[in-house]
Amino acid sequence: MTTPRYLPGGQFELRVALLGQGFMGKAHSNAWAQVGHFFDIPYRIRRKLIAGRNATALEQMAQRWGWEETTTDWRSAIDRSDIDAIDIALPNYLHAPVALAAAQAGKIILCEKPLAISLAEAETMAQAAQNLPTLVWFNYRRVPAVGFAQQLIADGRLGTIHHYRAAYLNQSGVDPSRAATWRMDPQQAGSGATGDLLSHLVDTALWLKQTYINYRTVLHHLSLEGDGERIVAAATYQETRDRLRTIWHATFESAP
Repeated sequence: MTTPRYLPGGQFELRVALLGQGFMGKAHSNAWAQVGHFFDIPYRIRRKLIAGRNATALEQMAQRWGWEETTTDWRSAIDRSDIDAIDIALPNYLHAPVALAAAQAGKIILCEKPLAISLAEAETMAQAAQNLPTLVWFNYRRVPAVGFAQQLIADGRLGTIHHYRAAYLNQSGVDPSRAATWRMDPQQAGSGATGDLLSHLVDTALWLKQTYINYRTVLHHLSLEGDGERIVAAATYQETRDRLRTIWHATFESAP
């Protein structure tokens, strides 16, 4: 397993390779640049390498966000001995092959959600990386209001929680002037809005209650007047300890 370098002063240097130069690539670049300004962390983050397909745009992005090097081949990041952590911000269908290669190389693996495009892929990834440091980017856990709610629940100040309801409203797919992206292709996106949006609500439920849950997801397709389709994802779960039924929902609108 790759080991971060020890630096004088008691810190370790974490050398990161970010795979992905789209919207999430920018979001992750900002996070790596800013995390030390807000939190006391045991690492000195080194933005070592960024990977993407557009070489020209990649060079510009590297200069803007402080990445030392660029590559158009994600496999080269896996093979390098001077990379400790692989940050996967690629389309969903690439999560599994990249994570499996990173696990084989003994890297720290940080992967965007949804983890994979199928349960079988996710289980294979988890098995391959079971002895490595890993993280899935469920960032809403760090929203101050969510963190405060979790603390209130943990302290017992809200009593026993019997019901959880959340909505994730997103309109990124309804602009007719924008071309369709890989997110509209089930072969590349997997579960679509369920994995991209509903997964945040599932994780928030787990985070707030700190308990194991079993859940099932049901999709309903509702036609609207005019162009477009609204996809409403609803899920129910039942806790294993006290058998309390809880529901949540997410809505997502997309152009045909």
